[in-house]
Amino acid sequence: RSLTIVCILRYLHMAAMRSVVCYWRTNVLNVGVNCINRGLGSSEILGNARLFASVGGKKEKKQRARSAYVFFMMENRKKVLDTNPTFGFGAVSQELAKRWHKLDDSQREPYVKKHNAEKEAMDKQTTENKKQ
Repeated sequence: RSLTIVCILRYLHMAAMRSVVCYWRTNVLNVGVNCINRGLGSSEILGNARLFASVGGKKEKKQRARSAYVFFMMENRKKVLDTNPTFGFGAVSQELAKRWHKLDDSQREPYVKKHNAEKEAMDKQTTENKKQ
């Protein structure tokens, strides 16, 4: 029986580690320990722990507007790859970062406007969702 308990606790620990939030990790383990203390068999313990773990899940993250830099990267990534076809992902990102830092405020303005427009649209959508 003690070997079964150890195996079950290891399984519960592995299952809990897949969960992102620490709250769910500790509670899944607590469910397992409570089931063992009540004298339940291994199948009941695993069933209870799976049920509890599936209820938690990931919390929905609030979407954020893309930054001006992201808009710049989306627009210029293909240009960098066309001029430097041997570049990998990291080299392309480095080149784009260098180009972004060389831009002055007037050249960054279109990307900032895109960011602000997306941010306003997302804020408007958020307020509409809250009203419902």
